[in-house]
Amino acid sequence: QAIEMAIRLENLEVQLEATITLAINKDKTEQITILEEVAGIAEANELYRTAGRAHHNLGLTLGGDLTIRDSIIKFQDHVICAVDLNQKMGHVEGMLNLLSIVYSSYIDLGELNAVEDEIYRIFGSSLVPKTRLDKLLNNNRRLLIYAQGDWSSAIETSRVVLKNFQDEGNSQKIVYCKMDISLYILEHNRFERCEDISEAESILLEIIDQDPSFIPPQFLLVISYIRQGRLDDAREQFVRAKENIKKSRPGWVFENISSIIKLEFAFAEKRWEEAVSLCESQIDNYHFIGSRHDWARRLIDLGDALVARNEQGDQERARETYQQSLDMFTEMGAPGYVRVLEERLGELQKS
Repeated sequence: QAIEMAIRLENLEVQLEATITLAINKDKTEQITILEEVAGIAEANELYRTAGRAHHNLGLTLGGDLTIRDSIIKFQDHVICAVDLNQKMGHVEGMLNLLSIVYSSYIDLGELNAVEDEIYRIFGSSLVPKTRLDKLLNNNRRLLIYAQGDWSSAIETSRVVLKNFQDEGNSQKIVYCKMDISLYILEHNRFERCEDISEAESILLEIIDQDPSFIPPQFLLVISYIRQGRLDDAREQFVRAKENIKKSRPGWVFENISSIIKLEFAFAEKRWEEAVSLCESQIDNYHFIGSRHDWARRLIDLGDALVARNEQGDQERARETYQQSLDMFTEMGAPGYVRVLEERLGELQKS
């Protein structure tokens, strides 16, 4: 109806805005085609707000999609386009609302050494006060510290940021920061075994209690149960989480998260053949979409599974796998992961 009315009134902007809204209900391929067309028309007619919305939605549609090659890169391109278009309009809030998304995309791509310089390049216009940009960078830096493999510092940095968000009363940022803390505790536990992960469980239960529809903490809770050896609790929570995600997320999201949880179960139950297979599949997926950090991280899991399986040729293959991950993390600038890998390679050399 909005489109019909806009056509009668010859209002192109309203037509395009309504088309963006309608695209949400289309299948992915058609949605991408519609949004690309809308973005092109809007930019050609200097309808920058509409074009920015189309690019933003395109980014969200493409982001991390395991069925689209280099989807992380395409996601980043569209979101940066949305930032540029907000800048053309002088819309500072529109720009800064996208900063965390752009920051995360550089982490996913493994560009750890470049991320903050790139953020200053993209967002550091005369429109944005430097003090505001510096504050946002400080709030997001925990993502970089975590990606570098300094998990204890990432946890402590997140606690400071959480206090800032609590002082501001920003409920959404509080939830995401708490979830980050739980994730960092679990990763710290994975490699250093020196963090009490019951805190992660408490945080996740609190988030779920506040918003039972929020999906990510439900799956992190499964992992926290597995790491504590509470496999029956983990299975029950996994069933609940799967039912919730099926109602609200695309199939590829469900498959990816389910694969990660199945890998955790396989490690806990020492089913090494399955663990190797799951790692190989996930590595192929992350390579396909261009997520270099996740790719390198999953190589560590593959190396661990090969060492544990210990069939003929597994030790040499594990050495090659660890070395590939080490080379990638060295290039990225992730000293914590580099240290973990050097230790694993040293142990293999002794055996």
